[in-house]
Amino acid sequence: MIEIAAIIASAAIPAAAASGASVSAIAILGAFVTALIGVRQLFRLGDEWIRVASTLVALEREVVAWSVGVKPYVEPQNRDAELANRVESIVLMETTRWSTLRSALLAGRTDAGDGRPQTPTQGNG
Repeated sequence: MIEIAAIIASAAIPAAAASGASVSAIAILGAFVTALIGVRQLFRLGDEWIRVASTLVALEREVVAWSVGVKPYVEPQNRDAELANRVESIVLMETTRWSTLRSALLAGRTDAGDGRPQTPTQGNG
């Protein structure tokens, strides 16, 4: 949603200039676009969604494998316990990644804990 608003506001800047809008109105549009991009970058909304979606897919994959009884869910007496262990492992891994990322962002580190260095627009200066 933020991306759509940023695109629309960005496209409105040259249109406003061409239609004779005041310099103040054009400056406000530019500031609005900058604020939208900053919020998106600050909260890394796209990155969060990608991680959540990949965790969901991993969980779905385990449930499907369990439901049809393929490896590692072949043994009927161990299937439920194996599913519980694997789901707990996936959830723990995602929780750890999220916690590390949040802690790094709150501490203002240049490496957000996800192995990617921040770009100059992501840093503190």
